[in-house]
Amino acid sequence: ALSLKKPQIAEARARKEAAIAGVELARLDLARTKITLPFSGRVAATSVHIGEYVTVGSQLGQVFSIDRVQVRLPLTNQQLASLGLPIGFTAGSQQNPVAIDFSANVAGQVQAWTGYLLGIDAAIDPETRLIYATGEVEDPYGTGASSNAMPLAVGLFVDAKIAGKAVTNAIRIPSEGLRPGNQVYVVDAYGRLDVRTAELIHDDGTHALLSSGMRSGERVVVSALRNPISGMQLATIDDIDDRRAIATRGN
Repeated sequence: ALSLKKPQIAEARARKEAAIAGVELARLDLARTKITLPFSGRVAATSVHIGEYVTVGSQLGQVFSIDRVQVRLPLTNQQLASLGLPIGFTAGSQQNPVAIDFSANVAGQVQAWTGYLLGIDAAIDPETRLIYATGEVEDPYGTGASSNAMPLAVGLFVDAKIAGKAVTNAIRIPSEGLRPGNQVYVVDAYGRLDVRTAELIHDDGTHALLSSGMRSGERVVVSALRNPISGMQLATIDDIDDRRAIATRGN
C-alpha cells in the first residue's frame, strides 16, 4: 500500500471531495447573496472591486437616499426668536408645515428648491452656542424639487429663508444704522445728533426691525461718525447738496 501510495491517493481524493463541497457551498452562498438598500439611493463611494473577496460585515461602499434630503440649519438666538418657535419643536403631522425656500449658485446660475421645517433641536451646541434646525426637501433629484430641474445634490451648501412671525408697528432701517449695543444715531429736527437705544426685533444683514427707539419719518445715520456725541451738529447729504446747488446758482 505504501509503495502504491494508496494513503496519499486517499488523502488527495478526500481533499478533492472537500473542495467540491466547498465549491457547492460557495455557489449556494452566492445564490443567496443579494446586495440591496432599504431605500432608493445612489452610490457615493465604493470600497471593493470586481474579483475581490469579501466577508460578512465588510464595508462595500457608501450610499445615500434620494427619496428626501435633510439640511442642517444653524440658528442664532435672534433668528430663533424671529421664528417664534420653541426649542425642541417638531413638525409632526401638522397641516400647515413651515415652508423653507432654499437657494444656491450651481453652474453659474441661482437654483431654488422648496422644502419645509422638520424640527428644531432640543439642545444648544456647546461650542458654537447655535441652535440647529432641520429642513427637508422631498425628491431632491426629481424634476419637482427645483424650479429649474436642477437636483439638490448631497453636500451642496445652500441659503435658507424661513418666514418668521408677523410683526406689527415696527420701524425698518438699514442694518448700517444699527450700532453696537443696539444704538441708533438719529438726526433730530434741528440737525443735531440724538443717540438712542433701540429695541431690536430682527436684523437680516440688510434691514433691521425695531420695536422702539425711533419714530416713522425720522432720519437715521448710516455713515461712520468719529467721536459721536449726543447733541453735536450734523450735516446731511441733502444739506450739502442744497448748499452746492445754491452756490452753483449764485455763480
